[in-house]
Amino acid sequence: MKKLLLVFTVVMIAVVFMANPFSSWENDLNPALMSFRSRGFIEVGVSPEISIDQNYKALPDIIRDAMPPNSVYTIDFNDLYTSLNGNDLSLFALTETGAHASIHFWPLGLGTYAYLKGSMDLSVPNKLIDLIANGNKINETYTASSQIFGDLYIDAGAYGALRSDSFALGVKYGYFMPIAKSQNSVYNFKFDTNSQNSTMAATLTGDFSYVSPFSYSQLKNFSAEDIQHEFRNKAGQKLDIGFVTGENRKPFLGVSLNNITLVPAKLDRKNNVTATATVSYNNPLFGGKVDISDPVIKTDETVLYEPILADAPLNMSAFIRLPFILDWIPYIQYYFNDSRVDWGVNAQGNLLWILPFNVGLESINNSWKASAGMGIDIYLVQLYAQVSSRSRNFDMLMNTNNMAFRVDIGVGF
Repeated sequence: MKKLLLVFTVVMIAVVFMANPFSSWENDLNPALMSFRSRGFIEVGVSPEISIDQNYKALPDIIRDAMPPNSVYTIDFNDLYTSLNGNDLSLFALTETGAHASIHFWPLGLGTYAYLKGSMDLSVPNKLIDLIANGNKINETYTASSQIFGDLYIDAGAYGALRSDSFALGVKYGYFMPIAKSQNSVYNFKFDTNSQNSTMAATLTGDFSYVSPFSYSQLKNFSAEDIQHEFRNKAGQKLDIGFVTGENRKPFLGVSLNNITLVPAKLDRKNNVTATATVSYNNPLFGGKVDISDPVIKTDETVLYEPILADAPLNMSAFIRLPFILDWIPYIQYYFNDSRVDWGVNAQGNLLWILPFNVGLESINNSWKASAGMGIDIYLVQLYAQVSSRSRNFDMLMNTNNMAFRVDIGVGF
Protein backbone atom coordinates (compact mmCIF):
# COMPACT_ATOMS: atom_id res chain seq x y z
CA MET A 1 0.00 0.00 0.00
CA LYS A 2 2.83 2.38 0.90
CA LYS A 3 4.54 1.58 -2.40
CA LEU A 4 1.37 2.35 -4.36
CA LEU A 5 0.98 5.61 -2.44
CA LEU A 6 4.59 6.52 -3.18
CA VAL A 7 4.17 5.80 -6.91
CA PHE A 8 0.95 7.83 -7.00
CA THR A 9 2.65 10.76 -5.25
CA VAL A 10 5.60 10.73 -7.68
CA VAL A 11 3.26 10.63 -10.68
CA MET A 12 1.19 13.52 -9.33
CA ILE A 13 4.34 15.57 -8.72
CA ALA A 14 5.42 14.89 -12.30
CA VAL A 15 2.01 15.92 -13.62
CA VAL A 16 1.80 19.10 -11.54
CA PHE A 17 5.33 20.45 -11.91
CA MET A 18 6.06 19.30 -15.46
CA ALA A 19 2.75 20.24 -17.05
CA ASN A 20 2.54 21.18 -20.70
CA PRO A 21 0.81 24.56 -21.15
CA PHE A 22 0.04 26.27 -24.47
CA SER A 23 3.03 25.80 -26.77
CA SER A 24 4.55 27.55 -29.77
CA TRP A 25 2.10 25.74 -32.08
CA GLU A 26 -0.65 27.98 -30.69
CA ASN A 27 1.06 31.13 -31.98
CA ASP A 28 -2.05 31.95 -34.03
CA LEU A 29 -3.80 32.51 -30.67
CA ASN A 30 -0.93 34.56 -29.25
CA PRO A 31 2.29 35.26 -31.18
CA ALA A 32 4.39 35.55 -27.98
CA LEU A 33 3.96 31.80 -27.48
CA MET A 34 6.67 31.30 -30.12
CA SER A 35 9.14 32.53 -27.48
CA PHE A 36 7.67 30.94 -24.35
CA ARG A 37 8.80 27.34 -24.71
CA SER A 38 11.19 24.71 -23.36
CA ARG A 39 13.55 24.79 -26.39
CA GLY A 40 15.08 28.15 -25.62
CA PHE A 41 17.57 28.66 -28.46
CA ILE A 42 16.20 27.32 -31.75
CA GLU A 43 13.04 25.50 -32.80
CA VAL A 44 11.56 24.30 -36.09
CA GLY A 45 8.04 22.95 -36.07
CA VAL A 46 5.30 21.77 -38.43
CA SER A 47 1.69 20.91 -37.61
CA PRO A 48 -0.64 19.34 -40.22
CA GLU A 49 -4.32 18.86 -39.35
CA ILE A 50 -7.32 17.46 -41.22
CA SER A 51 -10.94 17.46 -40.09
CA ILE A 52 -13.82 15.53 -41.69
CA ASP A 53 -17.52 15.80 -40.85
CA GLN A 54 -20.01 13.54 -42.63
CA ASN A 55 -23.34 11.90 -41.80
CA TYR A 56 -22.93 8.44 -43.34
CA LYS A 57 -21.14 6.20 -40.85
CA ALA A 58 -18.42 6.23 -38.22
CA LEU A 59 -15.15 7.45 -39.72
CA PRO A 60 -13.08 4.62 -38.12
CA ASP A 61 -15.34 2.11 -39.92
CA ILE A 62 -14.77 3.87 -43.25
CA ILE A 63 -11.00 3.85 -42.70
CA ARG A 64 -11.05 0.18 -41.67
CA ASP A 65 -13.02 -0.81 -44.81
CA ALA A 66 -10.48 1.05 -46.97
CA MET A 67 -7.44 -0.63 -45.41
CA PRO A 68 -5.75 -3.85 -46.63
CA PRO A 69 -6.59 -6.60 -47.36
CA ASN A 70 -9.36 -4.64 -49.12
CA SER A 71 -7.88 -3.38 -52.40
CA VAL A 72 -10.91 -1.27 -53.36
CA TYR A 73 -13.26 0.73 -51.16
CA THR A 74 -16.87 -0.06 -52.08
CA ILE A 75 -19.88 2.07 -51.17
CA ASP A 76 -23.10 0.14 -50.54
CA PHE A 77 -25.67 2.65 -51.80
CA ASN A 78 -28.55 0.68 -50.29
CA ASP A 79 -26.89 0.93 -46.89
CA LEU A 80 -26.05 4.60 -47.55
CA TYR A 81 -29.66 5.44 -48.50
CA THR A 82 -31.05 3.66 -45.44
CA SER A 83 -28.58 5.24 -43.01
CA LEU A 84 -29.35 8.78 -44.18
CA ASN A 85 -33.03 8.38 -43.23
CA GLY A 86 -34.23 10.76 -45.95
CA ASN A 87 -31.50 13.39 -45.42
CA ASP A 88 -28.92 14.57 -47.94
CA LEU A 89 -25.38 13.21 -47.67
CA SER A 90 -23.24 16.02 -46.27
CA LEU A 91 -19.46 16.27 -46.31
CA PHE A 92 -17.35 18.98 -44.74
CA ALA A 93 -13.55 18.83 -44.87
CA LEU A 94 -11.10 21.25 -43.30
CA THR A 95 -7.34 21.15 -43.59
CA GLU A 96 -4.73 23.36 -41.98
CA THR A 97 -0.96 23.12 -42.01
CA GLY A 98 1.19 25.43 -39.94
CA ALA A 99 4.97 25.76 -39.81
CA HIS A 100 7.32 27.96 -37.82
CA ALA A 101 11.02 28.45 -37.18
CA SER A 102 12.58 30.72 -34.59
CA ILE A 103 15.93 31.46 -33.01
CA HIS A 104 16.61 33.39 -29.80
CA PHE A 105 19.65 35.32 -28.68
CA TRP A 106 18.57 36.31 -25.21
CA PRO A 107 16.65 38.62 -24.91
CA LEU A 108 15.84 38.91 -28.64
CA GLY A 109 14.01 36.45 -30.84
CA LEU A 110 13.56 36.22 -34.61
CA GLY A 111 11.61 33.78 -36.72
CA THR A 112 9.24 33.03 -39.54
CA TYR A 113 5.86 31.32 -39.84
CA ALA A 114 3.37 30.13 -42.47
CA TYR A 115 -0.18 28.77 -42.54
CA LEU A 116 -2.14 27.15 -45.36
CA LYS A 117 -5.85 26.65 -44.69
CA GLY A 118 -8.55 25.16 -46.89
CA SER A 119 -12.14 24.01 -46.53
CA MET A 120 -14.84 22.34 -48.62
CA ASP A 121 -18.53 21.93 -47.85
CA LEU A 122 -20.85 20.00 -50.17
CA SER A 123 -23.89 17.77 -50.06
CA VAL A 124 -25.28 15.00 -52.28
CA PRO A 125 -29.08 15.18 -52.67
CA ASN A 126 -30.98 12.26 -51.20
CA LYS A 127 -32.94 12.07 -54.46
CA LEU A 128 -29.76 11.14 -56.33
CA ILE A 129 -28.78 8.49 -53.77
CA ASP A 130 -32.32 7.07 -53.91
CA LEU A 131 -32.03 6.78 -57.71
CA ILE A 132 -28.73 4.90 -57.52
CA ALA A 133 -29.86 2.62 -54.69
CA ASN A 134 -33.43 1.85 -55.75
CA GLY A 135 -33.46 2.44 -59.49
CA ASN A 136 -35.70 4.46 -61.74
CA LYS A 137 -39.07 4.31 -63.48
CA ILE A 138 -39.23 4.24 -67.26
CA ASN A 139 -40.06 7.53 -69.03
CA GLU A 140 -39.48 9.61 -65.91
CA THR A 141 -36.95 12.41 -65.55
CA TYR A 142 -34.95 12.78 -62.35
CA THR A 143 -33.21 16.02 -61.44
CA ALA A 144 -31.25 17.11 -58.40
CA SER A 145 -28.99 20.02 -57.51
CA SER A 146 -26.86 21.22 -54.62
CA GLN A 147 -24.40 23.94 -53.66
CA ILE A 148 -20.66 23.70 -53.08
CA PHE A 149 -18.64 25.96 -50.81
CA GLY A 150 -14.89 26.14 -50.51
CA ASP A 151 -11.93 28.41 -49.91
CA LEU A 152 -8.15 28.36 -49.71
CA TYR A 153 -6.11 30.81 -47.64
CA ILE A 154 -2.41 31.45 -47.05
CA ASP A 155 -0.72 33.48 -44.31
CA ALA A 156 3.05 33.87 -43.94
CA GLY A 157 5.50 36.31 -42.45
CA ALA A 158 8.21 37.16 -39.95
CA TYR A 159 8.36 37.16 -36.16
CA GLY A 160 10.23 39.22 -33.60
CA ALA A 161 10.26 39.11 -29.80
CA LEU A 162 11.65 40.56 -26.62
CA ARG A 163 11.70 38.07 -23.76
CA SER A 164 13.04 37.04 -20.37
CA ASP A 165 12.43 34.02 -18.16
CA SER A 166 9.23 35.62 -16.88
CA PHE A 167 7.65 37.33 -19.92
CA ALA A 168 7.65 37.60 -23.70
CA LEU A 169 6.43 40.33 -26.02
CA GLY A 170 5.99 38.96 -29.53
CA VAL A 171 5.06 40.58 -32.84
CA LYS A 172 4.22 38.87 -36.14
CA TYR A 173 4.23 40.88 -39.37
CA GLY A 174 2.85 38.95 -42.28
CA TYR A 175 1.21 38.75 -45.67
CA PHE A 176 -2.16 37.06 -46.14
CA MET A 177 -4.10 36.12 -49.25
CA PRO A 178 -7.36 34.25 -49.99
CA ILE A 179 -6.19 32.11 -52.94
CA ALA A 180 -9.79 31.22 -53.91
CA LYS A 181 -13.17 31.81 -52.32
CA SER A 182 -16.31 30.24 -53.80
CA GLN A 183 -19.43 32.25 -54.65
CA ASN A 184 -22.77 30.66 -55.60
CA SER A 185 -21.22 27.41 -56.86
CA VAL A 186 -23.73 24.67 -57.73
CA TYR A 187 -23.93 21.35 -59.53
CA ASN A 188 -26.95 19.79 -61.27
CA PHE A 189 -27.79 16.20 -62.12
CA LYS A 190 -30.29 14.93 -64.68
CA PHE A 191 -31.28 11.36 -65.55
CA ASP A 192 -34.01 10.33 -67.99
CA THR A 193 -35.16 7.37 -70.04
CA ASN A 194 -37.24 7.12 -73.18
CA SER A 195 -38.89 3.82 -74.04
CA GLN A 196 -39.86 4.94 -77.58
CA ASN A 197 -36.28 5.76 -78.54
CA SER A 198 -34.78 3.06 -76.26
CA THR A 199 -32.36 5.52 -74.69
CA MET A 200 -31.22 6.56 -71.26
CA ALA A 201 -28.93 9.45 -70.43
CA ALA A 202 -27.31 10.99 -67.36
CA THR A 203 -25.83 14.49 -67.30
CA LEU A 204 -23.81 16.14 -64.55
CA THR A 205 -23.13 19.87 -64.75
CA GLY A 206 -21.04 21.89 -62.35
CA ASP A 207 -21.11 25.68 -62.32
CA PHE A 208 -18.26 26.93 -60.15
CA SER A 209 -17.89 30.63 -59.39
CA TYR A 210 -15.12 32.06 -57.22
CA VAL A 211 -13.11 35.21 -56.62
CA SER A 212 -9.33 35.13 -56.49
CA PRO A 213 -6.21 37.19 -57.09
CA PHE A 214 -5.27 34.54 -59.68
CA SER A 215 -6.62 33.86 -63.16
CA TYR A 216 -8.05 30.43 -64.03
CA SER A 217 -4.94 29.52 -66.04
CA GLN A 218 -2.69 30.48 -63.11
CA LEU A 219 -4.66 28.27 -60.73
CA LYS A 220 -4.69 25.43 -63.24
CA ASN A 221 -0.93 25.64 -63.78
CA PHE A 222 0.24 26.77 -60.37
CA SER A 223 3.85 27.96 -60.23
CA ALA A 224 6.12 29.51 -57.62
CA GLU A 225 6.65 32.53 -59.87
CA ASP A 226 2.91 33.25 -60.03
CA ILE A 227 2.58 32.94 -56.27
CA GLN A 228 5.48 35.30 -55.63
CA HIS A 229 4.28 37.86 -58.19
CA GLU A 230 0.67 38.00 -56.99
CA PHE A 231 1.76 37.82 -53.37
CA ARG A 232 3.91 40.94 -53.79
CA ASN A 233 1.20 42.90 -55.62
CA LYS A 234 -2.12 41.72 -54.16
CA ALA A 235 -1.54 40.16 -50.74
CA GLY A 236 -2.76 41.96 -47.65
CA GLN A 237 -0.46 42.90 -44.79
CA LYS A 238 -1.24 42.44 -41.11
CA LEU A 239 0.19 42.61 -37.62
CA ASP A 240 -0.23 40.40 -34.52
CA ILE A 241 0.89 41.62 -31.10
CA GLY A 242 0.97 39.36 -28.03
CA PHE A 243 2.21 39.38 -24.45
CA VAL A 244 2.74 36.34 -22.21
CA THR A 245 3.94 36.21 -18.63
CA GLY A 246 4.87 33.30 -16.39
CA GLU A 247 7.78 31.60 -14.63
CA ASN A 248 10.58 29.52 -16.15
CA ARG A 249 9.01 30.07 -19.58
CA LYS A 250 5.78 28.34 -18.55
CA PRO A 251 2.91 30.60 -19.68
CA PHE A 252 0.62 31.80 -16.90
CA LEU A 253 -1.27 34.70 -18.49
CA GLY A 254 -1.44 35.92 -22.05
CA VAL A 255 -3.25 38.61 -24.06
CA SER A 256 -3.01 39.48 -27.75
CA LEU A 257 -4.48 41.52 -30.58
CA ASN A 258 -4.39 39.57 -33.83
CA ASN A 259 -4.93 40.29 -37.52
CA ILE A 260 -4.54 44.06 -37.41
CA THR A 261 -4.98 44.74 -41.13
CA LEU A 262 -2.47 47.27 -42.44
CA VAL A 263 -3.23 46.71 -46.14
CA PRO A 264 -6.25 44.67 -47.34
CA ALA A 265 -5.81 41.82 -49.83
CA LYS A 266 -7.04 42.50 -53.37
CA LEU A 267 -9.23 39.92 -55.13
CA ASP A 268 -9.46 41.24 -58.70
CA ARG A 269 -10.55 38.17 -60.67
CA LYS A 270 -13.97 36.56 -60.79
CA ASN A 271 -13.73 33.18 -62.47
CA ASN A 272 -16.64 31.04 -63.67
CA VAL A 273 -15.96 27.46 -64.67
CA THR A 274 -18.72 25.27 -66.14
CA ALA A 275 -18.04 21.55 -66.57
CA THR A 276 -20.49 19.12 -68.19
CA ALA A 277 -20.22 15.35 -68.49
CA THR A 278 -22.78 13.05 -70.17
CA VAL A 279 -23.28 9.28 -70.25
CA SER A 280 -25.83 7.86 -72.70
CA TYR A 281 -26.98 4.30 -73.42
CA ASN A 282 -28.77 3.41 -76.66
CA ASN A 283 -30.84 0.21 -77.04
CA PRO A 284 -29.95 -1.17 -73.58
CA LEU A 285 -32.31 -4.16 -74.03
CA PHE A 286 -30.50 -5.31 -77.17
CA GLY A 287 -26.90 -4.92 -76.11
CA GLY A 288 -26.66 -1.30 -77.16
CA LYS A 289 -23.73 1.04 -76.95
CA VAL A 290 -22.63 3.12 -73.99
CA ASP A 291 -21.34 6.55 -74.97
CA ILE A 292 -19.28 8.46 -72.38
CA SER A 293 -18.53 11.97 -73.57
CA ASP A 294 -15.38 13.83 -72.61
CA PRO A 295 -16.09 16.55 -70.03
CA VAL A 296 -16.77 19.90 -71.65
CA ILE A 297 -15.16 22.73 -69.69
CA LYS A 298 -15.96 26.38 -70.34
CA THR A 299 -14.33 29.25 -68.50
CA ASP A 300 -15.26 32.89 -68.17
CA GLU A 301 -12.99 35.34 -66.43
CA THR A 302 -13.86 38.87 -65.36
CA VAL A 303 -11.22 41.36 -64.29
CA LEU A 304 -12.62 43.46 -61.45
CA TYR A 305 -11.41 47.02 -61.94
CA GLU A 306 -12.66 47.69 -58.42
CA PRO A 307 -11.15 44.69 -56.60
CA ILE A 308 -12.85 43.06 -53.66
CA LEU A 309 -10.86 44.14 -50.61
CA ALA A 310 -10.45 41.48 -47.91
CA ASP A 311 -9.35 42.22 -44.36
CA ALA A 312 -7.87 39.67 -42.00
CA PRO A 313 -10.43 38.87 -39.24
CA LEU A 314 -9.42 41.23 -36.42
CA ASN A 315 -9.62 39.52 -33.02
CA MET A 316 -8.32 39.72 -29.49
CA SER A 317 -7.54 36.81 -27.20
CA ALA A 318 -6.73 36.09 -23.57
CA PHE A 319 -5.85 32.97 -21.60
CA ILE A 320 -4.81 32.07 -18.07
CA ARG A 321 -3.23 28.92 -16.60
CA LEU A 322 -4.75 27.59 -13.38
CA PRO A 323 -2.63 24.76 -11.93
CA PHE A 324 -4.60 22.21 -9.90
CA ILE A 325 -3.34 18.64 -10.39
CA LEU A 326 -3.39 19.47 -14.12
CA ASP A 327 -2.90 22.78 -15.89
CA TRP A 328 -6.39 24.15 -16.56
CA ILE A 329 -6.21 26.75 -19.32
CA PRO A 330 -9.41 28.64 -20.18
CA TYR A 331 -9.17 31.03 -23.13
CA ILE A 332 -11.42 33.42 -25.02
CA GLN A 333 -11.10 34.94 -28.49
CA TYR A 334 -13.36 37.77 -29.69
CA TYR A 335 -13.78 38.60 -33.42
CA PHE A 336 -14.72 42.21 -34.09
CA ASN A 337 -16.16 41.88 -37.62
CA ASP A 338 -19.07 39.59 -36.66
CA SER A 339 -18.99 39.86 -32.83
CA ARG A 340 -18.18 36.15 -32.63
CA VAL A 341 -16.81 34.70 -29.42
CA ASP A 342 -14.70 31.52 -29.46
CA TRP A 343 -13.76 29.99 -26.13
CA GLY A 344 -12.48 26.80 -24.60
CA VAL A 345 -10.90 25.01 -21.67
CA ASN A 346 -7.87 22.74 -22.01
CA ALA A 347 -6.52 20.47 -19.29
CA GLN A 348 -2.85 19.65 -19.85
CA GLY A 349 -0.18 17.69 -18.07
CA ASN A 350 3.05 15.75 -18.50
CA LEU A 351 3.53 12.20 -17.28
CA LEU A 352 7.02 11.12 -16.25
CA TRP A 353 8.50 14.40 -17.57
CA ILE A 354 8.44 13.25 -21.23
CA LEU A 355 4.81 12.32 -22.03
CA PRO A 356 2.71 15.48 -22.52
CA PHE A 357 -1.07 15.04 -22.82
CA ASN A 358 -4.20 17.16 -23.01
CA VAL A 359 -7.99 17.04 -23.10
CA GLY A 360 -10.11 19.98 -24.15
CA LEU A 361 -13.59 21.31 -24.85
CA GLU A 362 -13.99 24.33 -27.13
CA SER A 363 -16.58 26.36 -29.01
CA ILE A 364 -15.08 27.51 -32.34
CA ASN A 365 -16.96 29.33 -35.10
CA ASN A 366 -20.38 28.20 -33.85
CA SER A 367 -19.35 24.55 -33.59
CA TRP A 368 -18.20 22.38 -30.69
CA LYS A 369 -14.84 20.65 -30.44
CA ALA A 370 -13.70 17.94 -28.00
CA SER A 371 -10.08 16.83 -28.18
CA ALA A 372 -7.55 14.52 -26.58
CA GLY A 373 -3.88 14.13 -27.36
CA MET A 374 -0.63 12.65 -26.19
CA GLY A 375 2.97 12.66 -27.31
CA ILE A 376 6.59 12.38 -26.37
CA ASP A 377 8.96 15.26 -25.68
CA ILE A 378 12.66 14.49 -25.15
CA TYR A 379 13.69 18.14 -25.51
CA LEU A 380 15.59 17.81 -28.80
CA VAL A 381 12.58 16.20 -30.52
CA GLN A 382 8.86 16.45 -29.81
CA LEU A 383 6.11 14.41 -31.44
CA TYR A 384 2.51 15.04 -30.46
CA ALA A 385 -0.71 13.54 -31.87
CA GLN A 386 -4.24 14.75 -31.19
CA VAL A 387 -7.65 13.36 -32.09
CA SER A 388 -10.74 15.55 -31.87
CA SER A 389 -14.40 15.61 -32.76
CA ARG A 390 -16.24 18.64 -34.13
CA SER A 391 -19.96 19.16 -34.52
CA ARG A 392 -22.39 22.05 -34.85
CA ASN A 393 -24.69 20.09 -32.52
CA PHE A 394 -23.40 19.47 -29.00
CA ASP A 395 -25.42 16.24 -28.76
CA MET A 396 -23.44 14.87 -31.75
CA LEU A 397 -20.05 15.91 -30.38
CA MET A 398 -18.91 12.42 -29.46
CA ASN A 399 -20.21 10.95 -32.71
CA THR A 400 -17.26 9.41 -34.54
CA ASN A 401 -18.68 10.53 -37.89
CA ASN A 402 -17.00 13.86 -37.12
CA MET A 403 -13.28 13.57 -36.41
CA ALA A 404 -10.07 15.54 -36.81
CA PHE A 405 -6.44 14.43 -36.69
CA ARG A 406 -3.49 16.66 -35.90
CA VAL A 407 0.24 16.03 -35.50
CA ASP A 408 2.79 18.45 -34.03
CA ILE A 409 6.44 17.82 -34.85
CA GLY A 410 9.22 19.95 -33.38
CA VAL A 411 13.00 19.81 -33.25
CA GLY A 412 15.46 22.18 -31.57
CA PHE A 413 17.38 22.90 -28.41
